[in-house]
Amino acid sequence: MQSITHDLTSDGSLRLKAQTDWESPLWLNKQGNQEPFLRENTTVSIYLKKKNYRVIDFEISLLALTPQVKIGGSDDEKGYSGFSVRMKLPEDITFQSNNGAVTPTTNAVEAGPWMQMEGSLTRDDQKSGIVIISHSENPTYPEPWILRNKNSMQNAAYPGRYPAEISDKAPTILRYRMVVYQGEMKEKNISRLQKSY
Repeated sequence: MQSITHDLTSDGSLRLKAQTDWESPLWLNKQGNQEPFLRENTTVSIYLKKKNYRVIDFEISLLALTPQVKIGGSDDEKGYSGFSVRMKLPEDITFQSNNGAVTPTTNAVEAGPWMQMEGSLTRDDQKSGIVIISHSENPTYPEPWILRNKNSMQNAAYPGRYPAEISDKAPTILRYRMVVYQGEMKEKNISRLQKSY
């Protein structure tokens, strides 16, 4: 089951809200029918463009509908899981975080609270990019990153390979800020957007 609503806020931003109940053919009630075991409420806030960038904030709330629910990523060394962005990956794509350049590896890398991905992303091959910022109150902040420079997505991995319990009393909240920009985005501007988040 899913429901989606939207509204405009007083600052001109667009807010989308989606409620999704997670089901599985392996989770049945006494009558043999599927029933939800987890409720996800996601809010996406899309802000007005400023200068050469736009900020999009994501808040994901997970609440178990039955006790002892755990979620986990792929059961391998990679541990694919969590917030992911699939984007065009040009030949000159680069990755950088607050500690400098980052080289994608097969498994997750510890690289800090934000990740900048930049390259020739526009139709006229001009430099532009995407920054993903992890919120400091996320459960495993700062999450490790699974990065790919070909044919894949970029992943702030939570919870990774080993499952994390999701409470049926208080929701698990995950927050991410995405900054989409054209031209140049300096580290000092990313740090400012991180601090204001």
